Amino acid sequence: MRIVAGLLIILGCAATPGHLGAQSAAKKVRLGIQSNNIGFLPFHLAYHKGYYREQGIELETIFMATQAVNTAFLRGEIDYSAAINGVIQGIVRGNAAKILACAVDRPLISLIARKEIRAAADLKGRKIGGSTPGGTASLMADAALKHLGLQAGRDMTIVALRDNRVAALESGIVDAALRALYFVLEPRNRDEVTNIVMKQWRLTDQRIATEMLRQFYRGMARDLMAKPEGMQLMIDLVREDSKVSQPFTTAQVVDYSFVEKARRELSTGR
Repeated sequence: MRIVAGLLIILGCAATPGHLGAQSAAKKVRLGIQSNNIGFLPFHLAYHKGYYREQGIELETIFMATQAVNTAFLRGEIDYSAAINGVIQGIVRGNAAKILACAVDRPLISLIARKEIRAAADLKGRKIGGSTPGGTASLMADAALKHLGLQAGRDMTIVALRDNRVAALESGIVDAALRALYFVLEPRNRDEVTNIVMKQWRLTDQRIATEMLRQFYRGMARDLMAKPEGMQLMIDLVREDSKVSQPFTTAQVVDYSFVEKARRELSTGR
């Protein structure tokens, strides 16, 4: 996880004259995150392990809705955004930005439903809880329904929700919902990482933390670079949702050169 802190320090050096290592005060960096999803685990691990402080970074992580992250990022009120789909949305709408790294190469989201819904056909005429407009859960709901041969608006309704999708499902407000899995990692580090997950997500059951790690491991981008086909799919989903007809390639949206530089510098320093 040092590469996450290393990436931020390189970006800070690129934006600020001089070398942070020679500065007496830590560089303050504000990072916007739209949810407490397990997919953001590398940022939290680097924080709890002290890697940011080690690199001269005083990181402030701010949790807010996707659109709030987007607005704050475009206004310069935060330095970096972890809302990938929000960054893509800004790019396809003409804003200058780039995706620099990806912790996972697929959204860690599942479609969960009430127990009486046992097949895709049972979703017809139902209400499905998504996220705020343009959010990952809403985009994934639309993609998942198309995969199942269904169409939002025609066959069922997508209800815009934020962090209360499980409560809405349990109360009957919606019949199904897209939900982040709440539920590298070298074996020798597993216990320490599990303890950090329990601390960050305030868990008391170690089995839940273990399952969260298992799900994260399934989608983890080991080199902080998402697969091109997965990134292109997300770009197309966001572009279509934003009513932008002009096609965009991954090269127009992603710049992994900073990750590559961070990897080189970390390797040199060992």
